[in-house]
Amino acid sequence: MNKYLRFLANPFDDPAISINCHLAFATDHLGRLKKRNGGPSGEDWSTQIAATQTALDTFNQALTDDLSRSAGRKAAKFRKTKFRRGRLPDQIRRIAGGIVYRFGKPSDELRRCLPDGRSLFNHCADDQLASHLKALHTGVTALAADLPPEVVTFAAALREEWQTIYTASESASAAKTATEARLRAARQRLQLAHYQTLLTIAQRYPDQPKKLPLYMQFHLLESRKRRPSREKPAD
Repeated sequence: MNKYLRFLANPFDDPAISINCHLAFATDHLGRLKKRNGGPSGEDWSTQIAATQTALDTFNQALTDDLSRSAGRKAAKFRKTKFRRGRLPDQIRRIAGGIVYRFGKPSDELRRCLPDGRSLFNHCADDQLASHLKALHTGVTALAADLPPEVVTFAAALREEWQTIYTASESASAAKTATEARLRAARQRLQLAHYQTLLTIAQRYPDQPKKLPLYMQFHLLESRKRRPSREKPAD
């Protein structure tokens, strides 16, 4: 019995089908439906054309939105990486140097401001960095009267800059979840439109598999690496 259950499974809902292949198939399929709609044969595919067109438009819009937001996510990630690998360690080194210059090394003042050393700022998690920068700023502010003024300025600037970068990064991550969910829902809607049309074709042409290529070119769903050589597709 299990071999018959596959007829109730949507063949377009396959993780192996890439977005590019799906778009190529959908565009070609829609064109074939329009070509055979009406005319001498008297075929009516208006319902399927409308459903597929709407689903395809929604999918394209969701994909465009996801791609544009992806650029923003990459930019936010780049700024965060640049700060943590470049500006942060450089400024922490300068702050530590200012404390050592005034109080020496080792000193209680250095341990108060950097109790776990400079390396902590290189390895701590993103969501912990703000707390460590706050503690550093609090420590150097308490010693402001005895430190070069730029030390306190550096600590305050690092704290503010990281807050801006981290907030932007978290917002981008949250937006990613939302846009990916919309894209997934739009693709599922398009997959369902294809499946419903496939069932309609089967109903109109029972036991006539040669009719299927007139409406659907399934080889377009396969990547070029996986696609075997075959004869020229039917028109």
